[in-house]
Amino acid sequence: MFTGIVSAVGHITEVTGQDANDPAAGVRLSISAPGFLREATRIGDSISIQGACMTVTSMPDSQSNGVPGNMFTVDVSRESLDSTAGLDSKGPVNLEHA
Repeated sequence: MFTGIVSAVGHITEVTGQDANDPAAGVRLSISAPGFLREATRIGDSISIQGACMTVTSMPDSQSNGVPGNMFTVDVSRESLDSTAGLDSKGPVNLEHA
């Protein structure tokens, strides 16, 4: 559950189409969020981005000893892109833990 209270501002650093042959496919977002990820954050956890619930798909710079990194990725469906603003291009985004 989310409270609606923004706990950090991250930055979309990369937007990659999920299927280059299908322009209606969703996108994968790489998000930089220094200090936002927690030791308990895992792949599969929910994070609110611009008020929309997204699932963490990777944390490429997290360390094996549980120290969180500053980056994470999420996959955003076409339906979510059509229903939100600010998730289709690089730039700042509001973040909140569940």
